[in-house]
Amino acid sequence: MPLLQDGRRLEVANVIWCTGYHPGFSWIDLPLFDEIGDPRHEGGVVPEHPGLYFVGLHFLYSMSSTMIHGVGRDAARIVDAVAARAVEDRRIAAG
Repeated sequence: MPLLQDGRRLEVANVIWCTGYHPGFSWIDLPLFDEIGDPRHEGGVVPEHPGLYFVGLHFLYSMSSTMIHGVGRDAARIVDAVAARAVEDRRIAAG
């Protein structure tokens, strides 16, 4: 769960880390970075940390992932992943 500066934790199901000119990874305190400091992910989905996603990373899916004309496609893929996870979570909860 995200931890705020004042010590409160947010009860959220998903976090989508949308990067811009600088990825700002210093805020992420999870063991998910590789040896050169990039987050390990599969097309923006972080399997080791369900509910954590990235958009706007260099070559997230293609060369245009960091550009305004390419980020929309990547964002749509993440929306699909979030929706699929919600369906799976409901299925599991229903038994």
